[in-house]
Amino acid sequence: MKIAIAGATGKTGGALATRMLDRGHKVRALVHDAGRAQHLTKLGAEIVVFDLSDEDSTCAALAGMEGVYYCSPLAVGQEDPFSIERTWGRHVLAGAKAAGIEHLVLLSIQGPETASGVEMLETKRQLERDLAASDLPHTVLRANTFMDNPESYEHDELLAGQVRMPLSPTALVQPVAVCDVAEVAARALDSVPKNRFFNVLGPDPLTLPEMTQIIGRALGRAIEYVELSDEEFVARIGVFLGPSLAQGLAALYRLWEREGAVGDTAPLQREFGISLTSCEDYASGLAKTWQSKGLM
Repeated sequence: MKIAIAGATGKTGGALATRMLDRGHKVRALVHDAGRAQHLTKLGAEIVVFDLSDEDSTCAALAGMEGVYYCSPLAVGQEDPFSIERTWGRHVLAGAKAAGIEHLVLLSIQGPETASGVEMLETKRQLERDLAASDLPHTVLRANTFMDNPESYEHDELLAGQVRMPLSPTALVQPVAVCDVAEVAARALDSVPKNRFFNVLGPDPLTLPEMTQIIGRALGRAIEYVELSDEEFVARIGVFLGPSLAQGLAALYRLWEREGAVGDTAPLQREFGISLTSCEDYASGLAKTWQSKGLM
């Protein structure tokens, strides 16, 4: 199968690209910076530089493909990031339609069908609705928060013994490992389109302090969880993401706090036959990685 992976240098896209290459598929890695994708070239992927903001560029990038994986990226540093993200999504759908794509797998966010004022979720849901209306064969994966986020976003603070997020210490989430998201996406692409969504979440509901403690035990150090106010979070993350995007992310966390971000893994496991990574196993793997890098 010829598969285009948009954002192949990202967390889920990169993990998916290696899986699909290992399975013998032809992978076209769609990227904005070819220099960051050289490792995929060595594995046999075709690298195509494209511009999501240009519909013609996006259509050309998808031409000749049979399957597509699309993780809607964040419009970092933009004044109106969610309007831009919606435009990018429309360009992908136009390109997929023009290419006659047989299966589009979309990575979205777990949560309710609608949440007024939570633009990050509303933007994802609009893309899901546009996808359903397009009649493209598809599968939607609504992911929970990633176990890997503290390692990725809070690396320096994790080393310093803290994880800081705008989420109550009593709020439950069901964090999923990035490797599991990639494996579900691979199995989805290898099967018939489901034309529905699946929540992609880890095996255990946890508070962020509980997750932090599990990671700390594996790393052999005390790690404290600190709840940030929305204002503190936006001031800190807005430097990198831009204020509007940081506010949108804070609103999503507060939505999860109010509505809950837990669920039943049975439909996911039944459909895709996946064994989900526990937080303990993820933390153990992280400890081995840190040991190999001399961080412990």
